[in-house]
Amino acid sequence: MVKPIHHSMSPGPSFSHNYTQVSNSADNQVAADGAGSAQPSNLVLDIQTLQILDSSDDCIQLLDLGGRILFVNRGGQTLLGIDDITPLLNTAWAELWQEAEQQAASDAIAQAAAGEVCSMEGHFPTIQGKPQWWANKISPIRGADGNVERLLCVSRDITAHKQIQDTGKQTEEKLRESEGRYQAIVNQAITGVACTDLGGRLTLVNQKYCDITGYSADELYQRRMQDITHPEDLPGNVERFKRMLSEGTPFEIEKRYIRKDGSIVWVNNSVYAVCDRSGQPQSVVAIALDITERKRREAHGAFLAEIGEDFSRFSTADEIMQAVGAKLGAYLQITTCNFTDVDEAQDRVTVHHGWSSPEVPSTVGTFCTSQYLSSEFVRASRAGETVVVCNTQTDPRTDAAGYAALEMYSFVTVPFHRHGQWTHYIAIYHSQPRDWQADEIELIEDISNRIFPRLERARTEAALRQSEERFRTVTATVPQLIWTATPDGRVDYMSDQWADYVGLAPEQLHGWNWQQITHPEDLPNTVRDWQHCLRSGEPVDIKHRFRHRTGEWRWQLVRGVPVKDTDGSVRQWVGTCTDIQDEVDIKEALRESEAKYRSLFDSIDEGFCIIEVLFDAAGNAFDYRFLEANAAFEKQTGLVDVIGKTMREFAPQHEAYWFEFYGRVALTGVPERVENTSQELGRFYDVYAFRMGEPQERKVAVLFNDISERKRIEDERKRAEQHLRESEEWARLAIQVAKLGGWRLHLDTSLVEMDERMREIWGESEDTVMVPLPQVLERIHPGDRERVTTAVNAALDPQSAGTYEIEYRIVWNDGTERWVLAKGQAQFEGAGELRRTVDFFGTLLDITDRKQAEVERELLLQREQSAREEAEGANRIKDEFLAVLSHELRSPLNPILGWSTLLLSGKLDAAKTTHALTTIPSSTQVCVE
Repeated sequence: MVKPIHHSMSPGPSFSHNYTQVSNSADNQVAADGAGSAQPSNLVLDIQTLQILDSSDDCIQLLDLGGRILFVNRGGQTLLGIDDITPLLNTAWAELWQEAEQQAASDAIAQAAAGEVCSMEGHFPTIQGKPQWWANKISPIRGADGNVERLLCVSRDITAHKQIQDTGKQTEEKLRESEGRYQAIVNQAITGVACTDLGGRLTLVNQKYCDITGYSADELYQRRMQDITHPEDLPGNVERFKRMLSEGTPFEIEKRYIRKDGSIVWVNNSVYAVCDRSGQPQSVVAIALDITERKRREAHGAFLAEIGEDFSRFSTADEIMQAVGAKLGAYLQITTCNFTDVDEAQDRVTVHHGWSSPEVPSTVGTFCTSQYLSSEFVRASRAGETVVVCNTQTDPRTDAAGYAALEMYSFVTVPFHRHGQWTHYIAIYHSQPRDWQADEIELIEDISNRIFPRLERARTEAALRQSEERFRTVTATVPQLIWTATPDGRVDYMSDQWADYVGLAPEQLHGWNWQQITHPEDLPNTVRDWQHCLRSGEPVDIKHRFRHRTGEWRWQLVRGVPVKDTDGSVRQWVGTCTDIQDEVDIKEALRESEAKYRSLFDSIDEGFCIIEVLFDAAGNAFDYRFLEANAAFEKQTGLVDVIGKTMREFAPQHEAYWFEFYGRVALTGVPERVENTSQELGRFYDVYAFRMGEPQERKVAVLFNDISERKRIEDERKRAEQHLRESEEWARLAIQVAKLGGWRLHLDTSLVEMDERMREIWGESEDTVMVPLPQVLERIHPGDRERVTTAVNAALDPQSAGTYEIEYRIVWNDGTERWVLAKGQAQFEGAGELRRTVDFFGTLLDITDRKQAEVERELLLQREQSAREEAEGANRIKDEFLAVLSHELRSPLNPILGWSTLLLSGKLDAAKTTHALTTIPSSTQVCVE
């Protein structure tokens, strides 16, 4: 405990008074020490020494060898908040400190008395109760003989320093907690998050970013963003990075990272600068989304499109297999690609074409199925199952030695079924073990589904070309109108369907007589085009109208090809006429639909325009010209009469990023969406742009909306969110003031998280944070436990409102019972049957004092009720007594009153007067009795 200090309210003592006190104290101490010496002490302070000590801002004390105070300088008195040091003199210096520090003070006194210089820090408040921390140095003072005679203690006020240290520790702790929470939140993100300094060096990454790059966080912190970016993507990335730092404009880029294992991963990086209050960039944040799968699928789509072109360009099965096999081998970087026919009836498989790299043997040929394929592969192929083997040397389904001899260490086979029968399969082999990607397998399956029908069609077409002699028989079975003509264009054959279609015998239309059923408006063009084909030998492709047997005119598509001899001369023309009236009707309906759509499109609120992007000689977009705009364009932009004009004509200082944005879409053909501002137009836009027409046309369609108002609302919402955060902080302080405990039930672990106040109410130790739910339930009074469990389960029910409020008792380990009020709220997500509970948290308030007050108030009410009943009984007895008394008194008083009235009237004779005087005393006696 701190020894109390009493001080005088009078002005402080003078130097001479202080000197006298010190001298007297020193002399008295000498006598008390029993020195017996008549000589004065050598340590008595003179005026000069006292002035020096009093001029110090520290608290300087002179102590005897026992640690009793002999002197305190004026500066020390001021620091201690006292005016008179007399009460402090001859008191033990060690007793002034807190109990926890008194032993250290005593040890310091003992060491200084033994001749050592000692230091200690301690807490000693002023007389007003102001907390003060002191740094003390205690030094021995030696006499002329060298022996320690007194002790000098210099105490320096370090309260401010201590407060700064405490504040710094609290700040550091909060910073560590904040960083820990931030790191935890970032690590939960589904995208990669990375922070760099302005030089690109990585300073913070989350786990997802480590997963994308294949590096650990510590390894990434030794690298720059440039070190893991693909060299081909680096120049453009660096250029945008520098532009962002100079202009402050975030950017988005698709690029490749080189992973730690050397593989490539595609990412979409959204990059923005973090600026200080003055707007200067301090660091950079990049959000990385792994788009490797999307890029691979895009590449697969482009590859399939290229294969489709091969299908249309090549006519024979051999040409198709050679082209596709070579391209597939180069694209997947494999060593063998086989297209195989299966004839189960003959128990044989035929590899018609096998593309192989030079270092592996070819497997083209015909083989016995049972010798070429294992029973497991035959079963899987019959079932339509794709077989994937990553390593033929370890897969139990394969003959390791046999495949090693063919240098096939991994493969994928995809069967093809026609009419429920296994007829073909494609086999892809590689000379190294390989983990086949799912999209690679899908690509091979897609090619299998495309190529074998095309191969069958190619073979069919070849068979048809070889069966020209059976042409007339075949034409009778096809739905089109078949015709043939001589080299000079005279029709010499028409199939029987002609008669059914036009209502005339085919022979009536031979030669040039077919013109009689051709629409007069179409005939000139038809004759002209037919003559051109006859002269040039080019295939016929004409659309015109024929008169149907019903009399209506129906559109026909006339196609024909020349059949040539070996010398290239036309031997015959063969063609078909196909009724395309339904197609024409559909196109007409489509035109009408497009007109309606155009009308509808002009009525939408969004702005729409088609622009032509203008590039300079260096290939940089610098402006764009308006080609088309809808009705909402003017409202959304404020620009009038824009068709044929360029943007710079309206806004010469239009931001460059708009030209770059549209130029990129025009060049790449990749649609993009962006939200950005146009300063000259004074608006903020949400823009979606996509390429129109052919790449060389540089046309871009732009669908946009003025979102200036929405941006304003978002800014207001951000300010509101800031106010909300401040409100939440006030709420947290309010909870502390209200002494509410906080808790949260982690549903996934059944652990209850407690804050400091909750632990205090619950009777848990200070280092406890998480408590298992069963342990929490054990703390609840047995009489209340079932009721609490029911209330908790009701709140956690996904179909409930999730509210929880209940009063119950808890029992501490020492048997103490406490009453608490628990409130909580469960959080849900989803709807209907999919609604589920995701969180449960709340507060706890100790209401023991309130409950005790309620019990005492109930007892007081009962006592008050008893007292009230007793008083009411006493009142009834009193009333009954007074009623009886009134009756008894009323009977004798009536004669007294009556006779007294008659006597006063003076009308009674002597006899009646005597009777009256006799009656009154007797009635009075009755009242007395």
